[in-house]
Amino acid sequence: ITDNDVAVIPVASLSAAASVSEGAGTHNFTVSLSSAATSAVSVDYATSNGTALATSDFTAISNTLNFAIGETSKTITVTILDDSVSESSESFSLALSNPSGLTLGTSSVTVSITDDDDSGTSETELKAAETFVQEMSDQLAQSKGNDLIEASHRLIRSSLDSLIIKSRISVGARTTGASSSETGFTDADVTKDTARARRQAFFAQPETPIMDREERLARNLIGAIKTVDVTADEDSHNAMFDYDLYTPLVRNSDRLISKIAAQTSKQKNGPEARRLIASFALEKQAADEQSAAGKFVHLTHEKADFNTDYKGDKKTNSVNIGVYKVYTADVDVMNSVYFSAGIGNTDLSLKKDGMLLDSSYLSYQFQTGFSVGHMHKAKGFLGILEFSVDGLYDYQTGHQLNITSGLSKFNRLISGKGRYEIIGRLEPKLNFEFGSDNLNKRNLQISPLLKCGTGTMKADCGGGLAANISTPMEASKGHLTFGLRYEHYRDTDFMEYLVNINQYLFSNDNIKLNTEVKLNTDDASGSVSPQDYSVGSSLNITF
Repeated sequence: ITDNDVAVIPVASLSAAASVSEGAGTHNFTVSLSSAATSAVSVDYATSNGTALATSDFTAISNTLNFAIGETSKTITVTILDDSVSESSESFSLALSNPSGLTLGTSSVTVSITDDDDSGTSETELKAAETFVQEMSDQLAQSKGNDLIEASHRLIRSSLDSLIIKSRISVGARTTGASSSETGFTDADVTKDTARARRQAFFAQPETPIMDREERLARNLIGAIKTVDVTADEDSHNAMFDYDLYTPLVRNSDRLISKIAAQTSKQKNGPEARRLIASFALEKQAADEQSAAGKFVHLTHEKADFNTDYKGDKKTNSVNIGVYKVYTADVDVMNSVYFSAGIGNTDLSLKKDGMLLDSSYLSYQFQTGFSVGHMHKAKGFLGILEFSVDGLYDYQTGHQLNITSGLSKFNRLISGKGRYEIIGRLEPKLNFEFGSDNLNKRNLQISPLLKCGTGTMKADCGGGLAANISTPMEASKGHLTFGLRYEHYRDTDFMEYLVNINQYLFSNDNIKLNTEVKLNTDDASGSVSPQDYSVGSSLNITF
């Protein structure tokens, strides 16, 4: 008798409740066979991470499920881990694989773990806090980028101011009793120099007469003898010789520019920010005597105080380095170009209705720009009509925003974000000189500003007004400037207080080599004289 019954292969299907509370402790998955097993069959199973993670939200498992003859279902139990952190629902999965003696139907199920911690803080409040932090970070990054651009322009303006003052002093020194129309504010129709000569004169360094080489050497040698002392009697003698050479080593035109700017700004419905930007540049006149190039560094400390619905502060420290060049395309045209890059670290701490927010992240800033200025001269007046275009890019790294409400904690991941802006500026600079002494005349500069920008944020225009007064240092070795600046841009008011020191780094007397040669003899016995020699040198640098 032959069997005519067709063997039926069971189908294994996985099922489970779609969600489970994290306080439930366990969650069961059921594997069901479409028909009873007529022989031993098996299937493998394993959990996998989703937004829920093994070891923190559930216990990972993997094994083989075996069915005996006649069995139709088996249960798989997964342990659910509870915590005190308030969080949104998270999910994980369990899947079947490698069937033996059966086929697979529904082979995977995803389960959501719901939070059972009641923090009293709704998802809407959490989302609002996250949005506020992102928007304020955008605005502060934008205003900081603008301030760094302004800091670079200040260095370039300082260079131009120095050139204007230095040119005026140089001409005044050569022209005793020169009238105002013969100084650096000379009208273009008065001078008889060629265009090239005038450009070179504009960049020229004030010089002091240089003595003839032999005369200078003779003076140095004779002047270096400080002490010659000889005493003797019939029993003993004593002699002392002191030689002290103190002379300049170099004479060049390097300048050290130091600028410190304290700024305050208030954003509409936002924080009040205070920034301290210290800028230092080492500038050198080019060999063509028609341009100057500089290397600079900006050191920035910023603190933004929040006093709206959110209370707290945001602190940023950053450093930027860059280069610039100032050159003359024509006698009455002054051009400049610059580039800088830097890195900053920000720490944020805010509070609202018992909810605490804190985060820390890095940001990278890049700025570049060029300017073209045309000069107009008259008696006692110099006007510079300047137009510039600047670009800035700021990238904030991805970071975690930590939110604490009572005993509950939330973690929100804020993705990295880049911001850019292109800014056009029109800034006339009106320079007025006053004072009776050609070598010590002061310069008052008034600069209205119109600027418009577009980029990641919407297009906007603003403006402001700056005023500063510059006075030459002693012996024409630089100048000192004090100033104020007000600006309104992108619903933000800026106020800046400025101190600028621009001086020659190395002048005729600033670096000297001090050399001492001493010879002492003392013979009281009448024998061969013991001798004591000393030779020493020191390098003296005066800033």
